[in-house]
Amino acid sequence: MIKRIKMIKRISVVAPAYNEEECISLFAEKTIKTFKDNGLKGEILVVNDGSTDKTREIAEGMAKKYSLLRVISNRKNLGLTGAAWIGFKNAKEDVIVFLPSDLESNPEEDIPALLKPLEEGYDFAAGRRDGSRLNFIKSATSSAFIMLARLIFNVPVHDMGWVKAFKKEVLNDLELRSDWHRFLAIFVANKGYKIKEVKTRLYPRKFGKSKFGKTGLMRLPGGFFDLIAIK
Repeated sequence: MIKRIKMIKRISVVAPAYNEEECISLFAEKTIKTFKDNGLKGEILVVNDGSTDKTREIAEGMAKKYSLLRVISNRKNLGLTGAAWIGFKNAKEDVIVFLPSDLESNPEEDIPALLKPLEEGYDFAAGRRDGSRLNFIKSATSSAFIMLARLIFNVPVHDMGWVKAFKKEVLNDLELRSDWHRFLAIFVANKGYKIKEVKTRLYPRKFGKSKFGKTGLMRLPGGFFDLIAIK
């Protein structure tokens, strides 16, 4: 039986990073500030996913300055699911918060919001992006994908590929394949864990472009067949 967490004070923030030299230091600083402002302890685990720029050097330099920060570097780019899974397996705390390091998510807003459902007795908190900032094609294809997932699996969420927080033990017996990070809520729900959705804001990228995964119409066919495979 999974334990209920009344007040969360220790967390592992897992943040994959691929060629994010322009924003990784700001992400770390904002996340460290969030820890201090909310009385949190634990770690910020940056998974450098085979970056070819200075992401690793910057992150490791900050880790020497801040004891909260820890860096794991992959020799090659494994993609979002591979990087996330390495972070999850190496997380030291019982509660994991998954955030992008590109600052499309604001750690100062999202970490407290995602932890609240866990303190209320839920096992998994799924962030739901504000669709007003999504372009039409991406919004439409994402909605179609989620509709299929909800129809097939009856999962009570509207956004599966975004920020999330969960108790580490829900990962027991789970195995993610390429691009299956989007389906984590499905696997967790199938195990009978309690899930709650949390509304969050999606911020436009200030630097570069999204590095992970396919977008738009290219993503829908693969997502459909993945859903069938999982079923």
